Amino acid sequence: MGSSGLRGILWLNLAVALFGMSGVASSWLDMPSWFVAASRCLISSACLFPALKILKIPSLGGRDHLLAAAGGGVLALHWWSFFQSIRVSSVAVGTFAFASFPLFTMGLEALLRIQRPSLRDLALGGGILAGIGVMTMSRGLGGLSLSGVLWGLVSSATFAGLAVLNSRLVRANNPFSVALVQQWWAFVFLSPGFLTQPMPAVTLPKVLGLVSMGILFTALAHGLFIASMRTVSPSRAALVSGLEPVYATGLAMVLLGQMPSLGEAIGGAMVLVFAAMATAPESNKGQ
Repeated sequence: MGSSGLRGILWLNLAVALFGMSGVASSWLDMPSWFVAASRCLISSACLFPALKILKIPSLGGRDHLLAAAGGGVLALHWWSFFQSIRVSSVAVGTFAFASFPLFTMGLEALLRIQRPSLRDLALGGGILAGIGVMTMSRGLGGLSLSGVLWGLVSSATFAGLAVLNSRLVRANNPFSVALVQQWWAFVFLSPGFLTQPMPAVTLPKVLGLVSMGILFTALAHGLFIASMRTVSPSRAALVSGLEPVYATGLAMVLLGQMPSLGEAIGGAMVLVFAAMATAPESNKGQ
C-alpha cells in the first residue's frame, strides 16, 4: 500500500475512534439530542472558520457549496438521530445500530451506479454485521430498545448518504472546507430548537464536554473522515467504520468502567478482523 493509501486508512481509523468517543460523551452529558448536536456543530464551525482563514484554505463556491449545504441537512439528521438513539437506549444499542450503514452505502452506490459491491464486499459487510449481532445479542433481547434501534438505523442511512456525497465533494475541494460548510448548515437546520425547546441546565463540566465534542470529536474527526475518502472508497470506508462500536465499547470500559461481556468481546473481535480484511484490497491496486 502506498503512503497516501496508508495515510487514508490511518486517518479513517482515528476519525472512527473519535466518533466513538462522541457517543460516550453524549451519554455522559445526558442532554437533549438536538442541543448536543447543535452545540457540537456551532463549536466545530467556530473552530474551523478561523483555522481555514489563517491557513488560507479556499472556501467552497457555486454548486459544491450548495451540495455541501444539502449535506449539512443530512448531517443534522444523522447526528440528532444518533444521539437520540443513545439517549433512549444506550451507547451500545446506538453504535451497534449505526454500524449497519455499510449495507446502506453499498445499496446507495449500486442505486446510483457509482460502484457495484463485489461478493467480497458483501461477505465482509455481512461478517461485520454478524459480529455486531453477537455483541448486541449478548445483552439479551429484553435489553434492546426498539426505538433506539430505529433511531440508530436512521443515523446509519443518513451517514451512508454523506459518505457517497463527500466522496464526490473532496475530489476538487479541501476536506476541511467541506466539513465547515456542512457543520455550519447542520447548525442552521438544528437552531430552531433554541427557540422552540426548553433549554437544559449547563454546568462548567458539561460546557467543557461540549467544547471537546465540538473540536476533537467533530471538527477534527469529520475532517479526517472526509480526507480519508480521497484514497478509500465509500464502501470500504463504511466497512472500516464498523469499528466504531468496538472503539465506543473500549472507551466506555476505560472511562466509565463498563466491562464488556464475553459475547461483546467475541463480537468485537469479529468486527476487528472483518474490518481489517476490508482494507486489504486497497494494497492490490497498483500505487
